[in-house]
Amino acid sequence: MKTKLLLSLCACVSFAVSVSAEELRFSLLQQHENIGYLTASEEDGTTKVQYHVDQNGRGPKHIETIRLNSAGVPVYWSVEGTSLMGAQVSETYSWHDGKARWQSQADEGLVNSDKAPVYIINDGSPWAS
Repeated sequence: MKTKLLLSLCACVSFAVSVSAEELRFSLLQQHENIGYLTASEEDGTTKVQYHVDQNGRGPKHIETIRLNSAGVPVYWSVEGTSLMGAQVSETYSWHDGKARWQSQADEGLVNSDKAPVYIINDGSPWAS
């Protein structure tokens, strides 16, 4: 059901983008109406993403912080804010000294890994794609 809803939403929502050297800005449009935005800015290897959707009072509103290693794999990722239906979101992932740790509303864990494993964020923005 969640996948079907997401696919339906993706079919109905389009993005408009403006580009500058320091920040990417996307407007979320549905049936020619602006329902939100996504901004992404990078500084010193850290990307900050602001994601805000307001469609009939619903929609995710959160801030993500992402750091990638030299291979482009996230070694730190946090999401703070609210989810699609307004529940609190507080999710973190980090890989440091051969240990990957994560905590979200869904679960938490710790694994040993020589390389940073790929983490699939639970409550991320379209930036994760």
